[in-house]
Amino acid sequence: MNWGNLLAYVVIAFLGSAAPVGFVVHYWIIKSKQKRDLDAMEESDALPEPELVPAQVTEMKIDRYYTGGRKSSVYHEDFLVTFQLEDGGAMVCAVPGEVYYTLNVGDSGMLLYINGNFIDFGEGNAFDTAM
Repeated sequence: MNWGNLLAYVVIAFLGSAAPVGFVVHYWIIKSKQKRDLDAMEESDALPEPELVPAQVTEMKIDRYYTGGRKSSVYHEDFLVTFQLEDGGAMVCAVPGEVYYTLNVGDSGMLLYINGNFIDFGEGNAFDTAM
């Protein structure tokens, strides 16, 4: 018998028995991770609660920039509004253009956001005139 053939038989025998075992172990690891992820999702709140706070518009800015190369550049505009919160903090939010153009510096109202992301800003007397 040739040593090369013997080696080939050993490799085939090893792979023949190791592949199903490896597959079972791999499948078990994936299923365990999926179960842990599912358990973690069930324990945490799926959606964070929105926050509604009194706020005042203190600054408005439009960031304009291009992305891409010379042949395929794309023009972007980010509409940024800084809100002064009643507790003294400030929050910079990216807002849609249609909302941006309805706001003015000094506007007061109720700011609705989730995890720091702007949802809405409505009218209201959130601040007294001393601010």
